Amino acid sequence: MGEVGINPALWSHPPEELSDGRLRPATPLQTHLRDVERRMRDLGTLDDSLVVAIAGLHDIGKLTTWFQQYIRDEIPPGNKTHHSHIGGAVVNYALSALDADLDDQLAGTVAVLKHHGALPDMQGGAGGFAQQFGDPHGGNAETYDAIDRKLDNIDSNPDARAVAESLINRATAGEGSWAECKEQINAREELPKLAKHASHVVSYVNDNEGDFYAHLVDTWTTLTLADTTSAAHIDLEDLSCGTLNPDAVQRHIRGFDAATDAREAELNEIRDTAREIALRRVGSFLDAKTQVANITLPTGFGKTLTSTQVGLTLADRKATRTGQPSRVVYALPFTSIIDQTADELASVFPDAGALDLAVHHYLADVSPDEESFETDALAERDRMLIRDSWRQQFTLTTFVQLFESLAGPRKSQGLKLPSLRNAVVILDEPQALPPEWMNLVSRLCRVLTDRYNVHVISMTATQPKLFELFEHTLDPFTLVEADDSAFSTSSPMSFIDSHPRVRYTIHPSADSTTTDSPLSPENAAATVMEGIESPTLAICNTVSSSRALATHASEYVSAETLNEHFAEWVVEHDESEFDVDGFVASLDTDRPLVAHLTTRHRPFDRLQLISVAKRLCKMNAPLLFVSTQLIEAGVDVSFDRLYRDFAPVPSIVQAAGRCNRSFGAERRDVCIWKLESAKDGQPPSEVIYSTLAFGDPLAGTETALDEYREGIHVAETAMISDVVDRYYSAYHTSSGTTTTSLPSLVDEAKCSTLGAKHIINQQSSIDVLVPRSGTEVEKITQLATQSDVNKQAVYEARGMQSITVSIPAYPSNQDELNRLRTRLLPVDEDIGLYVIPELSTYDAFLGLRAPDSTVDSRVIG
Repeated sequence: MGEVGINPALWSHPPEELSDGRLRPATPLQTHLRDVERRMRDLGTLDDSLVVAIAGLHDIGKLTTWFQQYIRDEIPPGNKTHHSHIGGAVVNYALSALDADLDDQLAGTVAVLKHHGALPDMQGGAGGFAQQFGDPHGGNAETYDAIDRKLDNIDSNPDARAVAESLINRATAGEGSWAECKEQINAREELPKLAKHASHVVSYVNDNEGDFYAHLVDTWTTLTLADTTSAAHIDLEDLSCGTLNPDAVQRHIRGFDAATDAREAELNEIRDTAREIALRRVGSFLDAKTQVANITLPTGFGKTLTSTQVGLTLADRKATRTGQPSRVVYALPFTSIIDQTADELASVFPDAGALDLAVHHYLADVSPDEESFETDALAERDRMLIRDSWRQQFTLTTFVQLFESLAGPRKSQGLKLPSLRNAVVILDEPQALPPEWMNLVSRLCRVLTDRYNVHVISMTATQPKLFELFEHTLDPFTLVEADDSAFSTSSPMSFIDSHPRVRYTIHPSADSTTTDSPLSPENAAATVMEGIESPTLAICNTVSSSRALATHASEYVSAETLNEHFAEWVVEHDESEFDVDGFVASLDTDRPLVAHLTTRHRPFDRLQLISVAKRLCKMNAPLLFVSTQLIEAGVDVSFDRLYRDFAPVPSIVQAAGRCNRSFGAERRDVCIWKLESAKDGQPPSEVIYSTLAFGDPLAGTETALDEYREGIHVAETAMISDVVDRYYSAYHTSSGTTTTSLPSLVDEAKCSTLGAKHIINQQSSIDVLVPRSGTEVEKITQLATQSDVNKQAVYEARGMQSITVSIPAYPSNQDELNRLRTRLLPVDEDIGLYVIPELSTYDAFLGLRAPDSTVDSRVIG
């Protein structure tokens, strides 16, 4: 039988009222299926026969009278209206009729079965593919009974049967028929057999140098993005990426102020040379056997601009070579530093449009999780999903968004993956990855390079040997390194040797050769505040310890803290256009100033107070800036003195990059000390790194420091090279990071199990909108006044990222969160979204915290 004409009475999606009042007509099913086929070709690189079968049959279950009634609002959704299972069974038949390879049969069938859900484990376990579909006459009988009823329903309707016959004929290139398809599915043999033998298929593919997990995820995400964008009527042109000119970086640099002395001129020349070396090697990297590379430069030598220009140049050449778009995904470890990097990129690309540059992290992700039942409602849900699918030329995001989207993704996460095809991925500060994830990240990088043709660049001053010590990728290509022989005169390493910025000093409290106890917050505050004359940074390991240190330090100043003065200024002025210069001019910089920042402060406050700190540092004002690790990486600010609570070597080196960053005339000291708990418990360093981390990085730090120390000091060149290398070699070996079992979940295609793993190990979090003014109080309070959860309110709230504070929920802080909730109004309690209904609930100095429960609450927070 040949193809039948479009039947306008059999819909895939209902009519839709548009924002301008016009009515978009219903979409015929056959039109939708052809459109999905076209999109899958455009978005992916799957074999064409696989595309025709998957796209042409994935929604065949919508031919039932029950679905047609549901889509017309005549009956509610339910088991009769679900269409994924019957679609998967029909696709399984079609691929078998085409005599497709078993891996294609398995990937295509599962992709359709789960195109409205999440991928299951392919090997064993509760909820695995075999458990869901492998027992048609026992545990899965109800599923197969439902499929049979839907086949009968389609068969009983001549119009539907004619369309089904036509669809199967096309999908099987004339090798199959509706009658044979129905008969085979009714026999309950082929799909159950595929489910029961799925693990063998996975093993066979992998044993023959394939990667079934990558094939399955690619097939599934290509289908879901094509299907979702078609349903939302998003034009393919709107899914194309923009164009950013790599030369804009060079033009931006030419606009910098001229060097003020010979040392700064030499430093600028080295930065330019480092970037030029990396750019000259782009072609060689593109031709190399390996598709992973390193950029290894100390802090202050222009890594961000170098990697941006290199990434865009590489993407441009890849696009020319392949004829396919090439995007850049720039991933950072923390949401707290994304805004600063975004500001720098915005200054480089001031005219960037919506398809050119985007920022995406969890606070920017307003996409709700999938409904518990299948639905094809269009509304705002699908549009939000599309917005987060990384179709821009340059996406700035986090490690969480990138790697959790690759590791057993939910549907909303998986929509990003087709955009990674032929892309360039830049990992900025990869040493911040949780050690227990590094082996998995290396394995996922192989998925990126081998399946998606991605080139991955690891960029940091302290390379964690992500590609060298882990087995999943080839050794990295060197784009540029600190002691690179391509530097004709001074290299970054030789420059630092001649002009050391810092010297690391081990405080008695952190000295493994002494018996001194950790330093109390009171004594630490006295140490930093005594005779303070210049900008000083103190980085703590926990929010509570930073609050304790900041509070005790604030007792040394007679006036209000910098935070409190800032909060008053914002209320009195237009908070949307903060005047940094005007605010700094209003300060009395002849007296000591104390500022405090953690992730409990609003992103707006963090961004602006860091800008203020930059001005005060240039003025050499007497400032103590107390912070957590949020200021440790990616923040272009230079303090005169630095104190770092004891931490792994990479964190100490990254922190030191905030001290004497511009190579002042004199070498400065970075003091490594160990603070005691503000609550008489474990020292914060042990709470964070010994209790929560993988292995014992603190022991590795002590070993590396002791090996290269000279008395109580460690030279900067030794620290950024020998100590870092010694630390990683020792730590990876002793901790077993290179042999963790997480990569086996990828090898075995245990998608559901993998999806339950998280980079940030926390149970949940609450997100709180914190107003800056009375006007904002009124605006955000209205979002919480609905008697039921209002999706539009949630959408608007998620858009207010600059005033959203996120607090992770750990077992240890449940009491604090419960007390805090008593002062909040919910927008959506199920997703932990709240607003503060009054300004007084937020402490400008300490940030968002629970109401006082003890006399010492201001100190211990």
